[in-house]
Amino acid sequence: MMTKIREPIKKVGKDYIIYGMGNLFTKIAALLLIPIYTKYLSVNEVGVIAVIEMIEQLMLPFALAGLSNALWRFLGKRDKIHPNQVISSGFWGSTFIGIILFLVSIFFIPNIGRFLFLDPEEYWFLYPILLNVLFITSIRYIMRVLQFHRRAFLFSLISVCQLAGILGLSIVLVSQYKWGLMGIILAKSMVNGILFIPILLFMIIKYLSSFSSSIFKQMARYGYPLMPMTLALTFLNFSDRYFLNLFVPQNEIGIYSIAYRIGMIIQMFLVLPLYMSFLPMVFKIGVDSKSNKEIISDMMFYYSVLGCFLFLAVTLFSENLILLIATDVYITGLKFIPIILLAYFINGFRQFFMAVPALKDKTSQLGMIALAVIGINIVSNWFFISTFGTIGAAISTILSFVLLTWAVYLLSQLEQKIHWKWSRILICCFFAGAIFLLAQMLKLNCELNVYLINIAGLVLFPIVLRIFKVIGPKELKGIKHLFTSIQKKQN
Repeated sequence: MMTKIREPIKKVGKDYIIYGMGNLFTKIAALLLIPIYTKYLSVNEVGVIAVIEMIEQLMLPFALAGLSNALWRFLGKRDKIHPNQVISSGFWGSTFIGIILFLVSIFFIPNIGRFLFLDPEEYWFLYPILLNVLFITSIRYIMRVLQFHRRAFLFSLISVCQLAGILGLSIVLVSQYKWGLMGIILAKSMVNGILFIPILLFMIIKYLSSFSSSIFKQMARYGYPLMPMTLALTFLNFSDRYFLNLFVPQNEIGIYSIAYRIGMIIQMFLVLPLYMSFLPMVFKIGVDSKSNKEIISDMMFYYSVLGCFLFLAVTLFSENLILLIATDVYITGLKFIPIILLAYFINGFRQFFMAVPALKDKTSQLGMIALAVIGINIVSNWFFISTFGTIGAAISTILSFVLLTWAVYLLSQLEQKIHWKWSRILICCFFAGAIFLLAQMLKLNCELNVYLINIAGLVLFPIVLRIFKVIGPKELKGIKHLFTSIQKKQN
């Protein structure tokens, strides 16, 4: 008789599929903005958009201050603290920090602009960006509440509406009113501002009276040390843009940023849905029991299989993806995509290793690891980009993610041993890499149809895993069960 898939894995799988579908629609909306960028904006302006995204991602960790992670940790302590107090204290605390950050930053607009190598006439867009950070701070906190309570459908619905609004307004302002870069920036701030208003009213009516300064202090003590970890991810995502501004032309930054978006597909469709579904579950069930350790280990193996398949799919069809969303000017960015994909695939493993230190309240140690990797990332970006140009940014990204994931793994194992299925994971990665290389050689040396080679490579991957028993009856039954459950839920 086949081994039944365990209940926590079922729940994570169901939530993962819903988050994944929601994330798919939101990222399709985001990808649909790329043709707008490339058609109506210059390559230099596309490079400026990359700088804008860097600003937002660098400021958000300061506004949230690790309180979104503290939210999950403290909501898990239902026997000690009332959930309403946790939600209220974290929300109003993070919103207050966001307001202070916004007001202080206004006084340093010229300094920020010069630091980012912006022209004085471009300083104006920093104001709506700072306001947007304030809006996103509150929106993301409420979304974390929905994640913890497994409201995956509502979470995805809000995300889709948010991105659809930004997409629609951007198209109107850019293509119809010819507002250019201004239209892209204002569309995001306006949509997030509209979403922020009902959230603020809801929190005032339902949760304002539940605020507790003492609980906020406890959450801050837990969450603040995690801020460097959030900053580390942001630095690894965007700090290379700063050094690219120093050493390469703006048009190359635009090409790299488009390739980077495609390379982040694993982050979009696999790592983020995993983060949304897996970590809230771990904060509820813990990692102390043997069965829970096995559950976490199984989940990481499933992640590796899906990640290898997605890596193959994107790398094999990367040229088609670029031509689908951009012009042939950006085709030179093909060489960056496999490196970026691999970097984010490796980063996904960190989500599993983070569980133990976070539940053991080792947030200070996680913060120290993150600070060390941020320092290494800055040095490696300077060295590799100044030496090798744009490809150096991709090299620095994967190096930094490897170091961050490895360091968190060591801390996790030091706190509590978990038997990870490394042999099966490595075999899976080996076959994915071998099929990728084989496909590239066939494209170069044979006259076979390129699409036929790509499709054959994708089909071959699960067949090889099944032949070599990397995946077995339990995994196949689990996947079948997940899709059956989703289908029944929809009916």
